[in-house]
Amino acid sequence: MPLWLTARKTLARTTSRTGLVHICNARAITGSNTAIDRYGCRVTVEFDHGIPYDGAHDFDRRGHIYLWKIFRVVQGVSHRHQFVKGDISGVGELFINSHLSNFIGSQQGNIRQNFYRAVKMETPTRLQIWLSHLGTSTIGHRLEVTEKTSGDVLATLDEQAVVVNKKTRKTAPLPPTYREKYESFVVGPRPTVMTKHKRPGDTFKYEGLVLHSDIDFNNHATYALYWRLCSDCASSAVLNGFFKHLTDDFCLYQVESLGCLYLSESQPGDRLLVEGWEHEEDAGVINFVISRIQDGVDVFHSTVKFYKGQDFTKYLPGSC
Repeated sequence: MPLWLTARKTLARTTSRTGLVHICNARAITGSNTAIDRYGCRVTVEFDHGIPYDGAHDFDRRGHIYLWKIFRVVQGVSHRHQFVKGDISGVGELFINSHLSNFIGSQQGNIRQNFYRAVKMETPTRLQIWLSHLGTSTIGHRLEVTEKTSGDVLATLDEQAVVVNKKTRKTAPLPPTYREKYESFVVGPRPTVMTKHKRPGDTFKYEGLVLHSDIDFNNHATYALYWRLCSDCASSAVLNGFFKHLTDDFCLYQVESLGCLYLSESQPGDRLLVEGWEHEEDAGVINFVISRIQDGVDVFHSTVKFYKGQDFTKYLPGSC
């Protein structure tokens, strides 16, 4: 059998197994109690046994949940109700069996330190997703995680999706019928969109490769790849002594907030250049830009802010 055919069959088997694992684990994301109101524009899911996760591989070597896994659960719930069940904000109805689709355009997240403890301690939590904004070609959702008993907010994610034409992959306007049907159910807040970065003269550079297993249902690289590359870039920068303020093991720093822009797409085989640098005025902030090496086009911009100092216990997985 030719080597290329052997490799192709191996990739197909591996991808199938990986997909099966995630399908099985996705069942836990349904939660113990789900309620839908406001004409399908708000979903509430309760997790009586804490925020679900796939297993030990969701955590780094210091026992912190990985940067790109933080919002996996809330996005899993959002995706399930939008595209699998089709019962939130009419998004499934809008995009399935039509010439339209949607790409994530921007995200802005804020994480309280209690979030990390809640994940480890299996604290009963509540997740709510609601329609927050309708633009000319954008749909915004707010995702909020709270403690079920106290109601304290643990994390929020404001996500703005851009409506695109499936064939041209260019921005397309929201249909008037959709706006008329759902505009009265918009609650807010309007998603905050970060501005594009301007690279400084000196950045730390790190390279990555897009694999077939990085491709999502929109047939382009998933957001998780970009966050993973940013995390790897920062870890390498620390090891090489590039940063002045973040000098310890990168996995010891807890994320306080993050923002990102998705500017273009990447495909299997694309080589990506990740550039990272510390903010000049804020010692706890790192900026990243990811671009395609073959044409220099920017794909992803992000900013990550960390909690000041290391005022938390360094622990191993399974302890708190």
